[in-house]
Amino acid sequence: MTPESLRAELDAEVRAARRITWSLRLSAVAFAAAYLTTVIVLRRMDPFYLLLTLGTLISGASQFLWIERYRVPACLERLARMEPAERVTASPHVEALWPQIRARHGAEIAALGERMLRREEIAALSLADAVVLVAAANRPDYAPRTRRWGVFVICALTAVAVACVLHTPDPA
Repeated sequence: MTPESLRAELDAEVRAARRITWSLRLSAVAFAAAYLTTVIVLRRMDPFYLLLTLGTLISGASQFLWIERYRVPACLERLARMEPAERVTASPHVEALWPQIRARHGAEIAALGERMLRREEIAALSLADAVVLVAAANRPDYAPRTRRWGVFVICALTAVAVACVLHTPDPA
């Protein structure tokens, strides 16, 4: 765990969070547009097309999971899960990146506490205080769940899209 590898990990995590969030937003808009096009422009009123609304809801709800997953950086969560002896050796590397982490995630980390912190208190938040806040929040380990949920969402959205494309309504 070097400062360079931590910086690269933090930057990759920020890029992944942005990419996933925007792709989920765009898929929600695409499903809504497909539904509105089908119902209004093509005038197809088949109840089967409500699956497009379901796709919109799934991709919209998934955004909340991704936002919660990337709320606290993974390096800070790992630091909070470490034993005190390991934490002493690993914290200098995270300390080098602490100003950047606090600037990006300070408000989210401060919100994990029992009371809201003012901007001045967030600016003065130390790494040790942040580790205590993250450890006290007792957040679950999202890594295994995230991969499973992501695969499920992609499969569900693909199945809904293919079913809606292949579906032809009964002639009235």
